[in-house]
Amino acid sequence: MARYPSGQFASGDDRRRAAHEANERRKIGERTMQQIDIGNIEPLAAFLSRRAAARGVSLWDFRVHGDIRARNNKKTRYYDRVSTITGIDPIALRRHDLVKFGGAIKVFDMTFDLKDVWAKSVRVCPRCINDDVERGSGRVETRPHLRFTWMLRTLGRCPFHGTPLVVVGPDYDRISYGDFAGTLARHWKAFGAALAASTDNASPRPEAASDIYFHNRIEQAATLDASHASGPLASRLHCDPALVSDHRGEGSMLEEMPAPAALLLTEVIGGMELFGDRYRRSYASDEERQAAVAAGFKITSRGYEGLRQFLAQRDESHWRVSRRGHFKNLYGKLQEFLSSRIDDKGYRNVIRFVAEHATSTHALGPENAFLGLALPRKLHSIRTAEVSHGIHRMTLRSILDSAGLLPAGSGQKGDGRVVLAAETLEALISDWRDRLPAEEAKARFGISGAALDKIASRGLLVAKDQDRRRRSHLAKASYLELLRQLERLPRGEPDAGMRNLRDVTRIASRSYGEIINLMIEGAITKVVVDARHDEKFSFERIFLDPLELKLATQTAMPPGVNFQCVERMLGTTTKTVKRLAATGLLKTFEAENPSHQKPQRYVAPSALEEFQNTYISLWEYAKGRGQIAIVKARLKAAGIMPTFEEPGTATYYRRAALPD
Repeated sequence: MARYPSGQFASGDDRRRAAHEANERRKIGERTMQQIDIGNIEPLAAFLSRRAAARGVSLWDFRVHGDIRARNNKKTRYYDRVSTITGIDPIALRRHDLVKFGGAIKVFDMTFDLKDVWAKSVRVCPRCINDDVERGSGRVETRPHLRFTWMLRTLGRCPFHGTPLVVVGPDYDRISYGDFAGTLARHWKAFGAALAASTDNASPRPEAASDIYFHNRIEQAATLDASHASGPLASRLHCDPALVSDHRGEGSMLEEMPAPAALLLTEVIGGMELFGDRYRRSYASDEERQAAVAAGFKITSRGYEGLRQFLAQRDESHWRVSRRGHFKNLYGKLQEFLSSRIDDKGYRNVIRFVAEHATSTHALGPENAFLGLALPRKLHSIRTAEVSHGIHRMTLRSILDSAGLLPAGSGQKGDGRVVLAAETLEALISDWRDRLPAEEAKARFGISGAALDKIASRGLLVAKDQDRRRRSHLAKASYLELLRQLERLPRGEPDAGMRNLRDVTRIASRSYGEIINLMIEGAITKVVVDARHDEKFSFERIFLDPLELKLATQTAMPPGVNFQCVERMLGTTTKTVKRLAATGLLKTFEAENPSHQKPQRYVAPSALEEFQNTYISLWEYAKGRGQIAIVKARLKAAGIMPTFEEPGTATYYRRAALPD
């Protein structure tokens, strides 16, 4: 039986009136509940809290009496039961629910770190809640709704108003956990004070650019609606003068990544920018993490170009600080962070970009497996080349020095800090391995260095070093080829009259290179390697007929008159002949000298005869006419000038112009 506050028993009419009022309140509550819809990014617990407030009960009681306790949220029938109560599709309810998996929380098909989600108390934007109350309908307790982005510790500002998020009321206890609407209603006065304090902070600030961007990304992913990419938040991000400088949108790096991954990457980069490698997400305060996101967004919002510049700064720091050039902690917390997420597809492009940048900047190879990727080597250091090829570091420095590629100041640098292109160093090492000391070839053939040079000049051996300080190396391949050709010569006992190769060079006045070339070409057929002794192969064991060599080396007549003969025939000097040829008065041509098969300039006999008939030297003309100077003065007085006259050479006139 109902009682009044005074303790008196109510009459029958009063009881009927009270029952009628209770029934009316129940009907109003049911109509209100039918009008409550879940927000775009509203967590399921906050939505159920508003449903509970519509009935005037706590979220705990609402769950208990509705048999929808949160501990059953991993069971399929849980969402079916909630769907029966709310009339919302179970699949949609599952997407809005925060489900814990180990150290992560999954919501809206996105996975967030458990430590990144604020779930211990009510955290709101006072101005957004005030807008909900003013624009909503139904009971006041049911109008405010929670946005999931308010629950992210790294986002500290409202994307619409730019005001800092505030905590209303104490932390949730076991009974009130997740009761957003109930807690807000019980601490409405505290909310009013927070609202009053936020009214002077209405305009968005540049540091809110990251909050705007990530709120828009999360809402776009939560609603599965791409229109948010060009919605009011995105428009403000690109058009608001206070924000446009912080978001250039030049790269699609963040857009390629899931929103949680993009947010975590931004925080790590910003933390390193502000606090260096001392930054720890688990130990940093919420304010420090929010500042890290704001600072990191200035870098990541510029896409891969911003990330490249950030890595370049770390590269400079590495070379300035690192003594030995190791790469275990090249990019600090960023490298540690990406290494722990190698198998996460959301970070795949960023990991590959960072790995490729590191490989193109530092001496990293496939054996390093930097960030789990075995990329081809682009750079080599002395240390990595020593390990890869098994060549001592001092030998490598000598190879680089002889090639003129050892960087300046390398003597004061460690082996890990002397870096050059891997392709260049590989070519030098390959060339070095192909070199054969000339001393070995001289000892094998039993000849001098000059004789070996003559063989190389014939192309039978290839010299590897053009440096005058290191002419003592030959191409091993050419040496082995020459040795193979000589060992194919017939073996037997030399005939009478045959002499060994050493003696034949003196008898015929021919070099080793010329004679060996004739043997290989087949011009000399009577050749034998002495098989009477088992000594090591050398030129002294090669026997041939000196007479056959002389017949094979008979030289042909030269194709013209050489300059030495022209000099004697004209009775002048070598310099005069060369200058006459250079000016074109004496016509010449180039041909191969039959003696040494090298190009040489000659004068055709007909051209020499024509020159002698056309021109005459002043010395020859002055014979019988007086002194040369007097004769020249007479000719000049008569207006006859020389055709050719240069200092240090003979003077020539045209015969037809001279008087008899």
